[in-house]
Parts: sequence; structure tokens; C-alpha cells
Amino acid sequence: MQRLAPLVRDGGAIVFTSSVADDGGIPGMLAYAAAKAAVWSFAQGFAAELLPRGIRVNAISPGFIDTPSMGVDAPDEWKANFSALGDQQTPMKRHGTTVEAAAAALFLAFDATFTTAVKLHVDGGLGRRIA
Repeated sequence: MQRLAPLVRDGGAIVFTSSVADDGGIPGMLAYAAAKAAVWSFAQGFAAELLPRGIRVNAISPGFIDTPSMGVDAPDEWKANFSALGDQQTPMKRHGTTVEAAAAALFLAFDATFTTAVKLHVDGGLGRRIA
């Protein structure tokens, strides 16, 4: 990020990708959760540091998103079980798509021109346990 920031035009935008796991302790995901919490912390710090240049820094916080690996290096049977668990735990009862996650990032990068230091949950309600 320190090497990228000088290349970003004044008034530009940067979008980090964190995770719903960045908030709270989830058994078995401690290292992942800590790394994603650090990403969110960096985003907030860089938002403050880059503000004088008018550079907005935000983050998306995805929940279960359909990807070929599902974010893990595991046998297909394990991934299928993990996927089913994600559908069960997500209030919208489905995974998000990569297109939905990308749309959120693009919103923050281009349309949310009065928004900085914000984490946008792209998680079907999972991060706030609304249902």
C-alpha cells in the first residue's frame, strides 16, 4: 500500500477486501480473522493518512461468496459441506456471487464520492446476524 499510494491520483479511491470474519472470534479461523482485522485497520489508517490528497479509502467485507476454491485448500467434499453451512448461516440463505462483491467494490471506488473509512458488508446479512 505504501508503494501504491504515490501512484494513486489525488481524488482517487482505494478499496480493500476484508471479511465478515474480521470482527469477533470464530473458532478455527483465528489467524484468518486476525489478518482480515489487520486489513480493516490498515484501511482506516490509510483513509486518515490519504485524506489530505482527497483519496478515499474503504473496504468491502464479504461473507460466503461463490468461488472455485471457496477460499480454502480442501477436498471437494469438505468444500461442499462448508458451502452448505454458509447457506444455512447466511440470513439470505445463499452465497453471494463474485459479481455482487465486485459491484460493491466498484460502488465504493467510483460512486461513493463522499465516503471514506467505511466497511461495506457484502454478506447477505451474516455479519449482523439479522435473522
